[in-house]
Amino acid sequence: MHAKPTNSASLSRTMWETLETSYGVDPEAVFSKVGISEEILAEPTARLPFDQVDALWQEAMRITGDPYIGIVVGSNFRVANAGFLGFSWMVSSSLMDGLQRQARYYHLMSTVAEMRVETAGPTTTVYFECNEPVAEYAHHMILASTLKLCRRAGDDQFAPERATFRGDDPPPADFARFRAWFRCPVEFGQDLDALYFDTGKLERPLPASNPLMVAAGEKILQRQLRAVDDDSLTSKVREMVLCDLPAGAVSAESVAGRLNRSVSSLQRHLRAEDTTFREVVESCRQELARDYLQESDQPLSEIAFLLGYADQSGFTRAFSRWEGLSPGEFRRQQTRSAGA
Repeated sequence: MHAKPTNSASLSRTMWETLETSYGVDPEAVFSKVGISEEILAEPTARLPFDQVDALWQEAMRITGDPYIGIVVGSNFRVANAGFLGFSWMVSSSLMDGLQRQARYYHLMSTVAEMRVETAGPTTTVYFECNEPVAEYAHHMILASTLKLCRRAGDDQFAPERATFRGDDPPPADFARFRAWFRCPVEFGQDLDALYFDTGKLERPLPASNPLMVAAGEKILQRQLRAVDDDSLTSKVREMVLCDLPAGAVSAESVAGRLNRSVSSLQRHLRAEDTTFREVVESCRQELARDYLQESDQPLSEIAFLLGYADQSGFTRAFSRWEGLSPGEFRRQQTRSAGA
């Protein structure tokens, strides 16, 4: 766990969009007041100290006069603002699968809390345990945005059986906002901030399920999570490289700029950790390539794309250099070993 909890900077894009569209407030004025630039929100691997995020929310509530802004931000949540985790959510086999994946990798969104998914027979409970005290807005936003992910992956009319919150009852008009979004009985003054679902509904197959993409995404998410929970420069660079590989735009200049360093400074500090930028990129590609070939039936052209190669031949040459045999030969060898 980080000494200082952090949030993914991209999550705050939803606050920017909500201030602008739902409240008619200039978001730049609110964000600049707490020292957050618009540019950092577009950086998929950037993280913000939770203290700074909390200051942003407090300023937003002051400017809007809305103490329940969390429900609005949560309902406006966009899948893209959850990065690769959001993409993986959308191709999950079921809502249960998506929720469990969100829980496993929740630190990619925020290290201030742990997400829990607990099933007891016909009821599945989703709740969050915070590692330190947080204001009520955070619980409102977290539960509202989690439901938004369920609706985006499945049915826009999907609703939990019940929603509970720890705080006091809001005024009638605000209580109506909670009921309108969650579309189920909502109770305040309870022991948990939680959503209660019908287990059977969560286990229904989703129409956009894509097992191959889930398998590929799982490898990237695992590595991103390790990078978030590791403060070394090498791990930060690995996280950025893993995000950039599918777009084919991996460069030392881009990574250095996003870390507010020069390329020479980046390379110097990586050498102090016994590596180089090129070695980090190669390591990421080799590790992912082995995983894809061993654990999926994806065509070599798709694997080449996921690793950031312009074409399959470039991937084949690189893999042959790493392993001493072609990707196809490696896959056949692994298949024979598994069947032995």
